[in-house]
Amino acid sequence: MSCPELIILDVGHGNCALARDGQHSVLIDAPPKWATIKRTLRHLDITRLDGVLVSHQDRDHLSGTVPLLLDKEFSIGEIYVNPDTSKKGTATERRRVQAAATRAVQEGRAKPPDALSTKHATLVFGALRIDVLAPPWEVTSWTAAGGTDDSGASLTPHALSGVVRVGADTGRTVLLAGDLDNAGLDDLIARNISLKADWLVFPHHGGHVSDADDAAFATKLCREVSPEAVVFSHSRTKYRNPQPAVVAAVRGEIRDVRIACTQLSRNCAPTVPLADPTHLVDLPAAGRGPRCCCAGTLRFSLDAGDPVDHPTIAGHRAFIDKHADTALCI
Repeated sequence: MSCPELIILDVGHGNCALARDGQHSVLIDAPPKWATIKRTLRHLDITRLDGVLVSHQDRDHLSGTVPLLLDKEFSIGEIYVNPDTSKKGTATERRRVQAAATRAVQEGRAKPPDALSTKHATLVFGALRIDVLAPPWEVTSWTAAGGTDDSGASLTPHALSGVVRVGADTGRTVLLAGDLDNAGLDDLIARNISLKADWLVFPHHGGHVSDADDAAFATKLCREVSPEAVVFSHSRTKYRNPQPAVVAAVRGEIRDVRIACTQLSRNCAPTVPLADPTHLVDLPAAGRGPRCCCAGTLRFSLDAGDPVDHPTIAGHRAFIDKHADTALCI
C-alpha cells in the first residue's frame, strides 16, 4: 500500500469503514455482517486494529463489534463507543458488546472502551487523523437522549450520533455522518463546526430522516460538506434506499457530484444483472455473490497527490449505463 486510504465496505444494510496507512488500521462502525468485515481484514493481512469507533448504538453500526471482540485472531487498541444508551431496542446488544469487551480486555487483546465524543477532538493513528465532530462532550456528559438541547430541540440517539472526518497528513478527507439527523446537523452548524470534506458517507443509508423533510435535510447537509462524491451504504433487499428525493436533492445542490451506492437500489433496477460484475475492487462485498452490487466496496485515497479512487468513475458509470435503466444518480 503506497498511501493512506479509507475503505467503505459493502456490508448490506449498515455502515462500516476501514482507515489505514500501511502501519495502522482503524475500523469505524461494525454492522451484523461480520463475515464481510473479517474477510476484508484477512484479505488485507490485518490482525490488529489500532482503533475501533462506534458512531451510535443502532444494531447496523454496533452489532459486528461483538464477534470482533470475541475473535482471538484479532487484537484491538483503542475502543471508542458513543456514550448514549437511551435506545431500548439495543439494550441487549449493548450488554453483549460490554461482555465481549470485558473478555477481550481480560485476555489482553483490547484496551478498556472509552466514550466517543468531542472530548477527543482528534484521534491520531500514524498518518491517519480522525476528527470527532459529534456528539459534543458537554451534552453527552450531562444529558442523554430524551432531553432537549439549548435551542429546545429534542435530543434523540440520532441527534447525538457520532460524526467523524477521516483524513491524513496528505490532505483528502471523508465525512462519516453516522445516522445524523436534522437536530444534530443544526447543532453542528450552531457550534460553527466545519463539515467540509471531499467525500460524504450519507446518513440513514439515504433513507428517511425523522425530524425534517428528506430533501431539505439532504440539501442542507450537502451545502455544509460540499463533497465531490456522496456514498450511500445500503442493502438492495431492505427498505428502498436511497430515497429518490434525497438523491435529487444531492444532485440539485452539488453540480457534477459523483454518487456511489454500495448496492444496486431497486429504485434504479427492478432486477439484478445476470452477469458477474467486473468493475468492482478486489475486496469482499456483501452484494458480490448475489450480484446486487453497484459500486460495491469502495477505496478512497487520502493522498491529494494520488486521487484515483476505485471503482473508477468510468467503470462504475459503464455498469450503471448497462444495468440501471432508471438510475437516480445520472
